[in-house]
Amino acid sequence: MNETKLKNLIKYKMNVVESIIDGLPAKMSEDVKNLSRIILEGVNESLQEQKKKPVSKSKSKDKLENITID
Repeated sequence: MNETKLKNLIKYKMNVVESIIDGLPAKMSEDVKNLSRIILEGVNESLQEQKKKPVSKSKSKDKLENITID
């Protein structure tokens, strides 16, 4: 899927969610928005931490290493 279509899909979904949340009672709507904000901040922090760590290749357990046979 190309980037433009993906962005449009995300915008559409965000608009739908926003209209649903706006239909809730005021207090509940505010609580849902605050909880969503906290979740997104946590996800963002986690992604930033992963970007800082170098990627290390894990050894595959189903492969044999070079073994010399005498």
